Amino acid sequence: MCVIKNYDQHPHNATLHIIDSSGEIYLEENYQLRSGESVSIQKPESILAWSNPLKSKEPENVSKEWDFYFESENISTNYSTVPHRVNTVNFNLVNDSNGFDIGIIEYT
Repeated sequence: MCVIKNYDQHPHNATLHIIDSSGEIYLEENYQLRSGESVSIQKPESILAWSNPLKSKEPENVSKEWDFYFESENISTNYSTVPHRVNTVNFNLVNDSNGFDIGIIEYT
């Protein structure tokens, strides 16, 4: 579902909130990542079930969008996606010549 990776040479605290499509909090966690460290958050079984077209009993037009709220070093970002079996949202903590930033990439 999601990966947080610290590409900076310094440790960083990060907070992640994931709100599911029914408005319920799926995850609300704080992480402390050392330089080069990453953490992976797995998809719940319910996503694997309703995103499988052979097993899904939901109508195709039902939106299952999830909201990700991510914060680190007083920088926050929001990202929404429809999770399914093969996508992963990556939050990358980077510190380059322009300063500290959070990068977001979704792989499908």
